[in-house]
Amino acid sequence: MKRTTTDDGLYTAAYWRERAEEARARADEMRARDSRAMMTMIAETYDRMATMAEMREARGTDPASHSTRKL
Repeated sequence: MKRTTTDDGLYTAAYWRERAEEARARADEMRARDSRAMMTMIAETYDRMATMAEMREARGTDPASHSTRKL
């Protein structure tokens, strides 16, 4: 079984890639063009989440810990 979260509880890139694949598979099953387009956009968002997770995993850090926003 693949690990879906990091030690700090964030989802891994593999998790987001799998979600993207699932969304694309569902989009392929849809007949309505608008629904198919929306599901494809969701898959693309998951791909972006995976890319961000890959960058975070490569750094070995949580991006929230580097926030410049003051609380």
